[in-house]
Amino acid sequence: MDRHTLRVENGRYRKTTGTSKNNRCLGLHPAFQQRSTGRIEVARLRSGAPAPAHTISWLPHDCAASINKDGTVLSLIPGVEAGFERDGVFFTREQAAAL
Repeated sequence: MDRHTLRVENGRYRKTTGTSKNNRCLGLHPAFQQRSTGRIEVARLRSGAPAPAHTISWLPHDCAASINKDGTVLSLIPGVEAGFERDGVFFTREQAAAL
């Protein structure tokens, strides 16, 4: 997964609650889940604050397939999925779109 993949996913779910813009009112936060472990990482800004939309740049490096010279994550390892977190529970985009 990389920035392009995120744009494609946003396009696919653009008129549903499967995007950050459309589900904030539901208390969902952009996040990623590593399917093999179930680990959830909330999308974050460089400052560490929660991001308002999916961004991979500041995810932990153990989720990264490639990292830029400045330390930003460029792509994620297979099995990391974009979705949303609420109260410690992960929702896939498809699950969020059904809410």
